[in-house]
Amino acid sequence: MLSVGLEHGYGASALRGLSLTPSQATRELCRQHGLLLRSDAGGLSLIGAQSALPQLWQAQRDEGCDYLFSWRLDGSAPLFALASDEHAARHLLLPLTPNSALDQDCETWCAGLGRRELLRIATRRCPWKYLLLGDWAELCASGQIDDLMLSMSPALSSLSEGSEALRFERDAAQETLPDGRLAWVFRSPEALPLAERSSRRVALSDAGSTPARVLMDTLPHGAPGSLRREARAGSTQWVAEIFLTR
Repeated sequence: MLSVGLEHGYGASALRGLSLTPSQATRELCRQHGLLLRSDAGGLSLIGAQSALPQLWQAQRDEGCDYLFSWRLDGSAPLFALASDEHAARHLLLPLTPNSALDQDCETWCAGLGRRELLRIATRRCPWKYLLLGDWAELCASGQIDDLMLSMSPALSSLSEGSEALRFERDAAQETLPDGRLAWVFRSPEALPLAERSSRRVALSDAGSTPARVLMDTLPHGAPGSLRREARAGSTQWVAEIFLTR
């Protein structure tokens, strides 16, 4: 009668451990009309006998409203909570068909059954923060490196003439870590989505050389395990911290 697939912007691994819990009203509707609910991390299905459809159509007309079925997304696994956008949908509320039983005959209403919906859960977006540890300062001071640049290649979907790499911005001062070490910090100029896999490559280069000399290629991306709360400029926000050690 109805099926719903789930897709997560981060990747399929974020759906592991996710369950879809029907509301009490949905459970009661299924009990009354002999409907069967099946759900797992991949989605859900609502199944009913063909012979029960006329009664289900008539019941909605008698009550003067179209039935709505609802489920709650319960993500017990930490990855789901960390990888999901804070405002991503946590509930499903769906009618059985796009046709109202109140103004359609039984045959037309039944023709709308059997559709498949897809719920896309947005991935978390946050600034990516790269911390460079090691002798980078000495290399720059000695002239072996002219100017460090960290950049991300354009997305494949936006490749066109004139598309440019995303250049990260370096903090004016080095950051002192809890253990006393100093780190140069590069930040993305905008919030970036966490992703299990991505076609975009992040690289550290010497921008002072011609052409730019790549120093570290295919750097790790922001991931749920690297999320930290950072207090900066009077506010606190999530950032993905990635440490690069030379």
